[in-house]
Amino acid sequence: MLLPTRSKDEIQAEADVDVQPEAEAVAVPSFGITVQAEGSPKVSGVAYTGGKLRLPNYPSPVVIDLAGLRIPKTVPLLVNHENKTFARLGLVAATVHDGALYIEGDIVSTSGTARGVIDQGKAGNDWQLSVGAQPDTDTVELVRGERVINGQRHVGPFYHVKGATLREVSVLPIGADEGAHMRIAAAYEADFTRKESEMKYEEWLTAKGFDPAALDEKQNATLKASYDAEINPPAPATPPKKAESTPLDEIVAAQRIEQDRHRNIEAIAASAITDHPESLDTIDKMAKAAIEAKSDTKDFELALLRGLRPTVRSRRPKQDDVAPDVLEAALCTSTGLYMSGDRKPEDDFKVEVLEAAHKQWPHGLGIQELLLRAAHQRGYESYSVSNVKGLLQAAFDDHPQGIQAAGGFSTVSLSGILGNTANKFLSKGFMSVENTWRKVCSIGNVRDFKAMTHYVLTGATTYQEVGPDGEIQHALPGETSYTNQAKTYGLMLAITRHDIINDDLGALSKNPTMLGRGAALKLNLVFWTAFMAAESTFWTVAQGNRNASSETVDNTGLTAAELLFMNQTDPDGHPLGVAPAILLVPPALKRASLAMMNSLEIREDPSNAGTDDYPTGNTFSGNYEVAVSAYLSNSSITNYSAAEWYLMADPNDLSAVEVVFLNGKDMPTVETADADFNQLGIQMRAYHDFGVTTQEYRASVKMAVD
Repeated sequence: MLLPTRSKDEIQAEADVDVQPEAEAVAVPSFGITVQAEGSPKVSGVAYTGGKLRLPNYPSPVVIDLAGLRIPKTVPLLVNHENKTFARLGLVAATVHDGALYIEGDIVSTSGTARGVIDQGKAGNDWQLSVGAQPDTDTVELVRGERVINGQRHVGPFYHVKGATLREVSVLPIGADEGAHMRIAAAYEADFTRKESEMKYEEWLTAKGFDPAALDEKQNATLKASYDAEINPPAPATPPKKAESTPLDEIVAAQRIEQDRHRNIEAIAASAITDHPESLDTIDKMAKAAIEAKSDTKDFELALLRGLRPTVRSRRPKQDDVAPDVLEAALCTSTGLYMSGDRKPEDDFKVEVLEAAHKQWPHGLGIQELLLRAAHQRGYESYSVSNVKGLLQAAFDDHPQGIQAAGGFSTVSLSGILGNTANKFLSKGFMSVENTWRKVCSIGNVRDFKAMTHYVLTGATTYQEVGPDGEIQHALPGETSYTNQAKTYGLMLAITRHDIINDDLGALSKNPTMLGRGAALKLNLVFWTAFMAAESTFWTVAQGNRNASSETVDNTGLTAAELLFMNQTDPDGHPLGVAPAILLVPPALKRASLAMMNSLEIREDPSNAGTDDYPTGNTFSGNYEVAVSAYLSNSSITNYSAAEWYLMADPNDLSAVEVVFLNGKDMPTVETADADFNQLGIQMRAYHDFGVTTQEYRASVKMAVD
């Protein structure tokens, strides 16, 4: 019985009655299940006798008025009121007769839960039923006196539910009614009944654990009544026969049946989509096909139950419930992410999360325990890691069936935790590689992988005089254009079965770090290859951004490079208006460049100068930022040189090279998942979307050495 949750204080104030301790909801008595030898197991019995029910959060009993109960044509049959796929047994039809609610239907599920209900019924174990109903607004009344409901006189205080909708009927373990029993039909039932009927009363007492000689008269009478009811159970009551219908009634009834069939199939499909959002398209197609083919509602639900059969049965104990951020914090600290000192735990997690992680795992969290934690919350039964494939399948199932976290706890997403942790190591690995490219390029953003053409506006942005008519001229694009396009680069590694069995947490830090380094190395290779490939077209004497004679990084060479840069003009022949800011050199020129930028004076050899007078002040001190890249002199790059160098503008003012990233994400992305069928382990893949191109040749000058 589903009722709104209400506090004891609210109920006490309303009812003005003594609040009793909360009682567990009990099943109503008089229930039977008939399991046939052939076909689907049949379910029949009394789901509600019309009497009082004890429910949590209600200090007084509850009575459902069957006269005001709306009953759909078919009602789901569940286990323990759990509206999950694994707990859905089938569909039943419900009717009200003689002040009680009767149900009749089939168990269509083939799940382990359904088989357990059937097998225990065949074994002679009793089950009971309980109804789930949703009360209408303002229809729950507290009754303090007496009232006749469902043909029974009830004495207050109790709650009278005057109007409600029947949502489901659930199978529960044996509860309040000792007379509830299981009847088995067909061949099995006949054999069972025969054996029970042959059992004498004294034998029955002994089998039940009673000593016939020790019973008094009252106890003997009570047990004899139970014996008679068990050996010769009454047949389930059937509703009265309906009156003969007219042709019009039959047409209307047939149309209503068809409408109900549509609604029931749609309702079943909607419930399945809630449990299986990843199978939305499949469920939608199956529902439309069932409606079109005029399939029976039970056949449709059976097809869904078989097609979407759950892989787990229940939740693990509550001690396996640990918040995802606590697991992630424990994993990051256990893998040594913060040992280098350049990154602190407080940068990634709240203090209380770190304290909880340390309290739970003071000596570190291993990869085996991480996998088991995630798997147990999805119903995984074992604590062994020998079955790596089964463990990984359970741990990585981000859409577990039949799992409901208690107390608002979010089910652990192992792929999310591993991904977040791996991204931190990937970032560390990515940033450990040379990143000089960032200093000398502009960074742009693209939304897709299409080639984008841009026009350089150098010289086209000079203001024009506004005439008397007040018209302002449009800026026209320059004749220079460039095209850039993002491409995807990636790599995959794996945490192997050996790593998992050996509980090697180092694989979780080593692999993403390697993927991060690999991404940075690829970006550098693509960047400097594009940069150096423009040797013959981008830097030329004719364009005024390349020297005509050899120059080294000294006072004379820097003076020549600065003069060459400053003498450049825009397409209109006007001064460029941009000053150089960066001195880009290969490693062989690093020390000479730093000496020129950091020394306060320069002393020349008098014998070479031919005079006793020479300057002692260094006018270039602190003028330019020195940027060094090993790729400039690496033999794997076309046009490499250990002696050529560049004087470049700040890329924020004018850029010679542009790098674009898809959706502005300048760091690679790492993802983790269970390995493919032919592999044993955890896949870890990283990818990076970017593009590189030369942009404005006037933004730099190249000082070549002939």
